[in-house]
Amino acid sequence: MGIITTIKELERLREIIDVLFEQEFGYFIDKLQLRTHLLFHKRIDRKRFTKEYDASSMPVRLRISMEKLGGGFVKLGQLLSLRPDLISKEYVDEFSKLQDNVEEIPYEDVVNVIESEYGKKLSDVFLKFERIAVASASVSQVHKAWLKNGKKVAVKVQRPNMERIFEQDIALLNHLTNIIEKHYPEIGLNFHRIVEEFESYSKRELDFNTEARNIDIFYNNFKDDRKVVIPRVYKEFTAKRVLVMDFIDGDKLSDIRDDINFRRYKKNLVSMVVDSFLQQVLVYSTFHADLHPGNIMSVKNHQVALLDFGIIGHISHDSKEKIENLFLGLTTGNRVILANSLIELGFVDTDININEFKNDLSERLNVYYDSELKTINISNVLYDLLELTKKYNIRLPSSFILLIKAVITTEGFAKEFYPEYNYLNSWKKHAKRIIRKRKRPDYILKSFRDNAIDFRNFFVNLPDNIKNVINSRSNHKIKLDQGDIKNIENSLNRTITRIAYGIIIAALIIGSTILSVKETKYMIYGFPLISAIFLISAIILFLILIISRKEV
Repeated sequence: MGIITTIKELERLREIIDVLFEQEFGYFIDKLQLRTHLLFHKRIDRKRFTKEYDASSMPVRLRISMEKLGGGFVKLGQLLSLRPDLISKEYVDEFSKLQDNVEEIPYEDVVNVIESEYGKKLSDVFLKFERIAVASASVSQVHKAWLKNGKKVAVKVQRPNMERIFEQDIALLNHLTNIIEKHYPEIGLNFHRIVEEFESYSKRELDFNTEARNIDIFYNNFKDDRKVVIPRVYKEFTAKRVLVMDFIDGDKLSDIRDDINFRRYKKNLVSMVVDSFLQQVLVYSTFHADLHPGNIMSVKNHQVALLDFGIIGHISHDSKEKIENLFLGLTTGNRVILANSLIELGFVDTDININEFKNDLSERLNVYYDSELKTINISNVLYDLLELTKKYNIRLPSSFILLIKAVITTEGFAKEFYPEYNYLNSWKKHAKRIIRKRKRPDYILKSFRDNAIDFRNFFVNLPDNIKNVINSRSNHKIKLDQGDIKNIENSLNRTITRIAYGIIIAALIIGSTILSVKETKYMIYGFPLISAIFLISAIILFLILIISRKEV
C-alpha cells in the first residue's frame, strides 16, 4: 500500500509535484524529499525551495492545484470541504469553490460507454440523442435524449477509464501520506483514514446505481409536493456508468444570480429551498448535502428542482430526537439543550469535565445569542461548536458532520442569493412544528414506550456493564469492607425504587392526558372520572417520592 508500481503512476506523481511547485509549494517538496521528481532546471532553482511559504494564501493555492490536477484530486477536495471537523474553516470555504474545469469528452467515447453498459446499440434505446453535452464535470457529462416512447430524458454518462484513474490517484495519495506522516508527525491528522474515506466515497461516486437509489428516495418523498421537483429515474435504462432520468427544463440558480428578471422571485426561491432542506432533515431524515446554486433550478410555476444526488446524508432513528433537540437549541439559544445534544450525539471520553464543557459552550454562545436573534449566523455558531468539541475531544459521527456542512452550505446559498433572507425565521417555523408534535398524546405515549424499553435494557445489561468496568480496572485494587457493600446495596435499591415510581407516575400522567379528551358517562368538573383518578394517583405517588428523598 502506498508503493509506486507502474510507469503511469510515476508520471502522475511527477505531474503532481510539478503542479505543486508552480503553486509555490517548493518548501514542502524539498522537506518531503520529492525534489528529484522535478525537471533539472526547476530542481536547481534554490530560491523556490528556501522561500518562506505564505500560510494565508495556502488554501487558495491548494484549491488551484487540485483543479489543475483534476481526476480524484477535485473529488478529494470536495470531500474535504464536507469535513469541517478535520480542516479549518478557511480550507472548507476554499475547497467548496472547487470547479470541474474539464473538456467535453468526444461523442464517440460517450457512445462506447453507453453501448458497453447496455450491450446494445445506442439507437436501440434512444429515439434521439444530442451529440453536444448540456453539462460536463470531472467524472461525467450529461446529454439530452429522447426514449423510444418520446419521453425527454437527461443521460448522465461516466467519462472513460474513471475507475482506473481514481485507483491510480488513491495509490499515489497513500504514497504521499506515508511521506507526509514521516516528516510531519506533529500535524496530528490521520491522513490514511482520510484516504480510506475518500476511497469509499469514490466507489459510491463511480457507481451510478447508488445515485439512482438516492434520487428514488427523494422522488418518493417529494412526489406530492407542489413546490419541489425531483427528476424521476428510469431504472431499466440505468447502469453502473449510465444514469437516465427526467430532463428538467429550467434555469440553474447559478446562471440567474444577477438576472434582473428573477430579482422579485429570489426571496421565494430561497424560501422554497431552505424549507425543503429542513423538511428533508426533520421529517424524512434523508437530506441533500450539497445544495449550492449549481444544483438547484428554477422551473415553471414558481417551483424549484433539486439536482445531483451524489452526496446525501441519513439520520438514524436513534439520532433523530437528538438532532431535533440540537435544532431547538440552536433556534432558541438554549445552552443546556445544545450542550446535552452534543454530548449525546458524540463519543465522549470518560475523563471529560462536563461542567467545564457546558460553561465554555455558554460563554462562546453569549457572543451570538446576547444580540438580536434575527442577526445570528448559524454557520458561525456551528463552526464554534465544532471547535469546542475538538477541544474537549468529543468525537462526532461523520453523518452528523455531513449534516453540519449541509446546514452551512444551505445558509451560505441563502445569504449569497438573497442577502436579506432571514434564515433563522425558517428554522423557527419548523421548531414550532417539533414542539407541537411533542405535545401530541401519540408522541408522548411513544416516548414513554421507548423510555420503558431503554430502562429495561439498562437493567438487563447492568451486570455485564459492571463486569466490564471491573475488568477495565483490573490493574487497580479496590478495597471494600462489609459496611461499604451494604451502603452500595441500599443506594442501588433506593435508586431502582425511585425509577419504578417515576415510570408509574409517567404512565398515570400519560393515561390521564389521553383519557381527558374522551367524553364518558361519569365526569367531574368537566373531566372524565377515570382521567381525574389517574392524575390524583400520580400526584400522591409524586409526593411520596419527594418525602422519601427527604428522609434519606
